[in-house]
Amino acid sequence: MKGLTMRVGRHVAVFAATATLLAAVVCAAAPAATAAAPVGWVRCANLSPGVPSVDIYLIPFGNPGHPIVLKHAKYGEVYSYMPVTAGQYTVAMRPVGAPASSFPIVSTNFMVSAGANYTVASLGPAAARRVEVLKDDMAAPKGKALVRVIQASLKQNMVTVTYGQDVFAQQLAFGAAMSSFSTSTRRAAAGPRLATV
Repeated sequence: MKGLTMRVGRHVAVFAATATLLAAVVCAAAPAATAAAPVGWVRCANLSPGVPSVDIYLIPFGNPGHPIVLKHAKYGEVYSYMPVTAGQYTVAMRPVGAPASSFPIVSTNFMVSAGANYTVASLGPAAARRVEVLKDDMAAPKGKALVRVIQASLKQNMVTVTYGQDVFAQQLAFGAAMSSFSTSTRRAAAGPRLATV
């Protein structure tokens, strides 16, 4: 099986099993944010297979006229963390080029806490698409990387992700998102292998 390629971030990697390569790996690290910081960190991902690209809107409550807009988010795309002012937000995904006032394909509200990091991901097939807000643990032990596995491949019902003898995820169902776990930075850099179950 073909090995995975990735760019290694210092703290958190997201491994997303996709329909095209069986596994596509993207990672991004946010700058360290202190508990006293007035901002949180948010990254967005489109992990819903079988649907066209979307425009992703991150809209602060009380200021809907100034959203952050990520254009043409393709399936499998994971953006870098963005600093945002702590507070409540709506994330909305619309067809590419649709007016900001149009009804979104999918949306949800969530709270950004100061100093916290979040991955906001579109998951599931077109008929049952949903948005998951995942709080990311950034406190990796020294010499370790934190990894989260998200199963986003419609071509496989269940997957197992391994590195050598180590099993990162076993019988992970489509649409499932694991909690973060730590592994050595060397293993994270090498990338895992994906096997179908």
